[in-house]
Amino acid sequence: MTIVVRFAAEADLDLLVQLNQVVQSVHHDLYPEDFEKLVDAQSLKSLLAPRLANVAIAELDGKPAGYIWFDIQTRPASPFSPARRRLYVHHLSVAPNARRRGIAGALMAHAEAFAEGEDIIEIALSHWAANTGAQEFFAAQGFAPYQVLLRKKLSDGSDD
Repeated sequence: MTIVVRFAAEADLDLLVQLNQVVQSVHHDLYPEDFEKLVDAQSLKSLLAPRLANVAIAELDGKPAGYIWFDIQTRPASPFSPARRRLYVHHLSVAPNARRRGIAGALMAHAEAFAEGEDIIEIALSHWAANTGAQEFFAAQGFAPYQVLLRKKLSDGSDD
């Protein structure tokens, strides 16, 4: 079993749409009122195309198995906090038939190596509260909670 992680290229955009559907389905299943079941393929390609330098694909024995999308975030100093740069992970997705084979760990290691190469000392990400598998995975990767986002829905959005 060989895992290779490489940066995505424009020729990978259709593949990224397919791999994104995995994570989109998880989000939709957990929170159907907040996430579309399907992402518009052209809109996703338009979003990712200028960001391919921050998208990596994992291949398992030469076959696409997952992807990660991250960005460098730079926050200027304020009266409340010092300036900082961090790597923020937007998406981590692994195909169901490739899970529990080290794909997600290899993608996170790729992001960490990228961050170190940019002299970034912090990686941040979020996951949905109901996604206990993500909680366990990220804890095993050394991530710990540092901010909690809460919400309160005031109505279901329908006019009664």
